Amino acid sequence: TAKTMSTASSGFNPIDVINKRAEISAMIIVLAGSLIIGLITGLLSFNQWLELTLAGISMGLILFLMSSGMTLVFGLMGIFNLAHGAFIAFGAYLGFQMVIILDAATRKTDTIPQVIKLGKKTIPIMKDGKQVMKEIILEQGWFYGDSWFNALIVLILAILFAAIVAGFFGFLFERVVVRPVYDNALKQILVTMGGGIIIRELLIAGWQAPGEFPKPAFLAGMNFFDFGILSEEISIETFRIFGGAVGLAVFAILVITLNYTKIGLLIRAGVESKEMVEVHGYRIKLLFILVFVAAIVLAASGGVFWAQYAQAVDFDMGNTLLILVVVSIIVGGMGSVYGCFIGSLLITLVMNYCNSMLSVIGGEMSAVLLMVAVLMWRPQGLKPITAH
Repeated sequence: TAKTMSTASSGFNPIDVINKRAEISAMIIVLAGSLIIGLITGLLSFNQWLELTLAGISMGLILFLMSSGMTLVFGLMGIFNLAHGAFIAFGAYLGFQMVIILDAATRKTDTIPQVIKLGKKTIPIMKDGKQVMKEIILEQGWFYGDSWFNALIVLILAILFAAIVAGFFGFLFERVVVRPVYDNALKQILVTMGGGIIIRELLIAGWQAPGEFPKPAFLAGMNFFDFGILSEEISIETFRIFGGAVGLAVFAILVITLNYTKIGLLIRAGVESKEMVEVHGYRIKLLFILVFVAAIVLAASGGVFWAQYAQAVDFDMGNTLLILVVVSIIVGGMGSVYGCFIGSLLITLVMNYCNSMLSVIGGEMSAVLLMVAVLMWRPQGLKPITAH
């Protein structure tokens, strides 16, 4: 009793500290818990745990790139856009198509006649009275060539193309589909889900089949790091480092924009009170449109990165990724960019650990289990927008 009174009088309560810094506490629990379980069971060595952690963080940053737009739209507009995953797939296919076009345009080729050999004789192959020609590649195009600079230029152009085209269609989607149901949550879910299905069917009609999307040479390698205290080097894919750096840059830009610019002030004010922003003469509806388009641009850009990571584009990738996006938003706190950042990292870390140790419940199942555990602890998420 004396100890309890002493603790109460000093004002220190460990549970309060954990609840106040829930996002940090959750990260520590996941990192430390996975390491301890892995070492005790023998399923993970320290080297393996560190590799999985670095890989999970980098992929979490790419997941954040796709998730941040959806949480922004919900925080400002109160719209839960279930077509977000379809726009991720749309962006992936747009980037994939632009890479194919640019790589083919910069490829050096030649044509030679096709022939067949019968003994010592060479007979040309004819079709409709014309000799059949065969195209041979003399030099690979920019994307799959030896120059990392040329490949990077093509990738940037592909991402910009995907972002611009998807952003335009996102604008139309907001005007035609979302705008009439601003004030009805149930209709929002129904129309955005229906819109996502339509976009998926249009992708199938336009491309007809999934496609392979190999990485360029400068992103296909591995990097090795020696931390000194380890007996072995740690390896991580170059693409994970590249994608993680882009995701971290997007997070920094969003934080700076939301906290230190006028448009960020208006967005945060709009979240608190849309009417008050309008009273001061600002066009909150125009701000809604800009945020919605920005969300689609982020989704499409993230789709290109994820397609490069998977080295393939597929019609169902949007549905699969939508699960991870929604889970990361719910875990972090609906409408919170910082919460979405933490949620994305936690999701990919847990998925990596479970895929390695318990492949039976790996993937999306481990992500959903994490979401359930977090919601049982904090129903509002780790860092909801009201905590900012």
